[in-house]
Amino acid sequence: MGCNIMKKIIIAGASTYGVKNAGDDAMFNVLCETLKEEIPGVELVFLARHPNSKFDKVFGVRSIKNFEHNNREESLGRFFYGFNDGDDPKRLGLIKKEIEDSDFVVIGGNSFMEVSENEFLRGVSSYSSTLAIMAKILGKPYVLYGVHGHPLKTDLTKSMARFLCNNSELVTLREDFYREELLKLGIKSNKLKTFADPAFGLNAIKDKEKGQKIIDEEGIKFNSKIVIGVCFRHMYWLWSDEDYNKYSAKMAELCDYAIEKIGAEILFIPNCTYNIDDIHEDDRLTCQFVKDQMRNKDKTHIIKADLELPGKLAMYSHLDMVLSNRRHVSTAAATHGVPFIAMSTGHMWQFEPFMKRLNLDSQQLISFVDEDLNSMKKKIDYVWENKKEIKERIVKSMVELKAIARGQTKEIINVIKGKK
Repeated sequence: MGCNIMKKIIIAGASTYGVKNAGDDAMFNVLCETLKEEIPGVELVFLARHPNSKFDKVFGVRSIKNFEHNNREESLGRFFYGFNDGDDPKRLGLIKKEIEDSDFVVIGGNSFMEVSENEFLRGVSSYSSTLAIMAKILGKPYVLYGVHGHPLKTDLTKSMARFLCNNSELVTLREDFYREELLKLGIKSNKLKTFADPAFGLNAIKDKEKGQKIIDEEGIKFNSKIVIGVCFRHMYWLWSDEDYNKYSAKMAELCDYAIEKIGAEILFIPNCTYNIDDIHEDDRLTCQFVKDQMRNKDKTHIIKADLELPGKLAMYSHLDMVLSNRRHVSTAAATHGVPFIAMSTGHMWQFEPFMKRLNLDSQQLISFVDEDLNSMKKKIDYVWENKKEIKERIVKSMVELKAIARGQTKEIINVIKGKK
C-alpha cells in the first residue's frame, strides 16, 4: 500500500489535544505536520472534546465532536456520551462513519494516565480502549503515539494498557524507561519502539517581531535587557491548599532572586489556559498567585491573552533563560536554544530521561519539593554563568532529537503499509 493512496487519518488525543495546553498541542502539531509531509493531500480528522474552527485553521485539521462530555459536571454518574440511555445516537454514528472512511487511527498522548479514575466507559484509559475497540470492529489499524507516563498502579489500568498495546500496530514511546515499565506488564516487545518526545520535533519560531507584537498588545514594557520566562503549574489534583501556598511562595522567592541577582525581569508565559473543569488548570491564575507574593512586582509581567500555540512559542525568542515545573515548557525552551532549569514537583521521571538526552547535567534539574532555596538559587547562578555553553549543548543535541521526534511518523506509516 503506497502512501499516495492514503486519504484520511483519524487523530484522537487520549486526554489532552485541543484543550489549550501548549505542550500537548506541540505534540499534536508535529504529528499533523509530519503526516502531511509524508502523505501529501491527506485529510486529518480530529476527534475533539471541543471542536473549534480557529484550532482547525492553526493545525490544518477538521474537528468533530468525540464521545467525551463537555465538562466534568455533565459526566458525573454517566458513561461516555452515546453510551447512556437517552443519548442522541447521531454522534457515535458520525464517529463510526469517519473511522470507516479512514485509513488508520492515531491515539495520541498518555493513554494510561491515572490522574482521573479509570472505570468502565469513564477515564483516560477507558477512552482510549473504547476508541481502539471501535477501530478493531471497523477493521481499521490503530497506533499509540507519543506514549509516556508514570509506572501504572491499578490492575484495571494495567489490563487496559495490555489490551491497547498488544492490539496496536505500533506504540511510539518518548523514553526507554517507560518501555521497560510496559514490558513488565506482558506487552509484546515488538509493539514498542522508543523515539523522543514529539514536542522536540517542533520548528522554532525565530521571528522576534511576532513575539514583540503580542508583548505590545499586552502593554508590557521591559526596562531590562534580560528577560527570564517562567511558568509554574499548580498540581491541583495532588496538592493541598497548604502545599500550594508553600510552593508558590518558594517560586516567588526564586523569581525575586533572579531579578535581584541577575538584573532580569520576569515574564510569566502560561502553558495551559484551559479552565472548564478546574480553574487551577489555567496557569494564568497560578502565575498571578506567585506574582502577588513577590517583592519585585514592578519587574514581573504576565501574558494574559488566551494564545494559540504559535503565539506562546513566539515568546521564546525574547527569553534569556526559562524556569518551569512543566516538562513541555523545558522542551519548548530547548527547541528555541534557550537555557532552562527544569523543576520537578514530585515527578523526577518526567524530567531526568529527556535531560540526559539533551546532554544536560543535574545542575539544571531541581527537585522543587525537596531542595532548599539556597540549593535552588545556586542552580540559577550556575545556569546563568554557564548559559553560553549550555545553549551550545542544547542546540547540538536538538539536531538529533528533532530528527528522531519527527521520524516516528514515517515509522508509523511504514508499519501500517506493511500490515496492509
